[in-house]
Amino acid sequence: MISIDEALRRVLLQVPDSRTEVVELQFSEGRVLAEDVVSDLDIPPFHRSAMDGFAVRSKDVRQVPVKLECVGEVPAGSISPIELKPGQVVSIMTGAPVPAGADSVVRVEDTSRENGGKTVRFEVSVPEGMNIEPQGRITKVGHVVLPAGTCMVPAAVGVAAMVGRSQVRVFARPRVAFVSTGDELVEIDRVPEPGQIRNSNRYTIESMARCAGAEVVWSRLLPDDLEVTRATLREAIGHIDVLLFSGGVSMGEYDFVHRAMHAENVEMQFEKVAVKPGKPLSFGRAGTTMVFGLPGNPVSSFITFLLFVGPTLRKMSGRKDIPLVTVRARLESEKPLRGSNRVQYLPARLESTGEEGWVVHPLPWAGSADLCRLVDVDGFLEVPIQEESIESGCSVRVIVSKHLIGGGLDA
Repeated sequence: MISIDEALRRVLLQVPDSRTEVVELQFSEGRVLAEDVVSDLDIPPFHRSAMDGFAVRSKDVRQVPVKLECVGEVPAGSISPIELKPGQVVSIMTGAPVPAGADSVVRVEDTSRENGGKTVRFEVSVPEGMNIEPQGRITKVGHVVLPAGTCMVPAAVGVAAMVGRSQVRVFARPRVAFVSTGDELVEIDRVPEPGQIRNSNRYTIESMARCAGAEVVWSRLLPDDLEVTRATLREAIGHIDVLLFSGGVSMGEYDFVHRAMHAENVEMQFEKVAVKPGKPLSFGRAGTTMVFGLPGNPVSSFITFLLFVGPTLRKMSGRKDIPLVTVRARLESEKPLRGSNRVQYLPARLESTGEEGWVVHPLPWAGSADLCRLVDVDGFLEVPIQEESIESGCSVRVIVSKHLIGGGLDA
C-alpha cells in the first residue's frame, strides 16, 4: 500500500505525450491551445474614434464656446479623404477612422449644430488624443495574443476571431472507455431483482471524465468473468488513452480486474493506496493506454477519480490546472475526528467567515455507498494519517469539490 502522493506521482509520470488536432474556431470552446495565436494586424488597425461626435484639431477648441465649420462625415467602415484645416471639423461615428489633421474627438452631447448643420458650436475643450483609440493600442502585428496552454473560454474564442483565426490547433481530448464489472449490476432502466443494484457508477464517472476534458468513446457492463475482462482489455489497449474499470479490484474470488491486467501484461504501478475510501485502487500502463481499476463503491470510485484520474485527464488535455483546489479551514465538529493508517476524505460543508478565513463542518453520511450525500457537499475534509484525533478548532485541509473541473495552488 503506497501513499496518495506517491501514487499520483507514478500516475502522472506515465502520462504519454498529448496528441494535438486542428479544429474549427466555433468548436474550440473549452479546449486548450497547443500553439501560440499571433495577431495578423495591429488592433485597432487605424486611429479610430471611441465616441460619436466630431473629429477636431484640439487647438481649435482650446477656448470655448467656439463655432467651427463642419466639412464632412465619417461613418464606421469608411475612410474620409478630407484633411482637416484650421477651423474645420468632421462628424464622426464610433469606430470610424480619424481623418488626417484631427487629433481629438469631442462628444456629440458637448456640441450643438447650427446653420443647417454646417456650423458646430463646441461647449467644452479637449486635450490632444481625447476619445481616440490609437492604432495598435490593444496589440500589434506579430504579437502573441493567446499563448499555447490557453483554455479557449469565450473571450479567447473572440480574440482568435479578432486576429483572423478560423481554425486553431488544440490538444486532443483524451479518449476514455469505462467498464463496470459485477454480476449484481443492471442497467438503470431496469428494476433491480433481489441482490442487484443499478449501475450508477457509469453515469457518475463518465460525467466526471467529460468535465475533466475527456471524450467517452464507449462503456460496457461486464459480468464477473476473467476471459471477458481480458478480452475487453485487449480491445482497449492501443486504441483508448484511458481505460477505467469500476469494481472487481478487491481480493475476492470474483474480483478479476487485477488478474486480467496481469494476464494482459499491463505494467502495474500499484494495487493499493493509503486512502479511505478507495484503498483497492490499481493502476498500470500498456503501451499508450493507461488503465485504472477503481473501487466499485460509488463514493470510493468518486474519490479515487477525483484524486488520480481527474489530474491525469487534465494533463492529457494540455491544461495547466492539474492540482486540485484546496483550502485550509478551521474544523467545527461536535466530536473529534479519528485518525487511521490511511488518509480519510469526509464530505463537508465550507463556510466563509470573512477575514477569519474558512470554517469546515463534516457532514453525516452512511459510508462509501452514500452517493446522495455528495450532491450537497462543498468539499472533502482531509484527515491525515495519524494516531491522535483532530479536535474542533484545528486547521485542516479541504478539497474544494465545487472546482472539480478547475484547479489551483494548494492554499
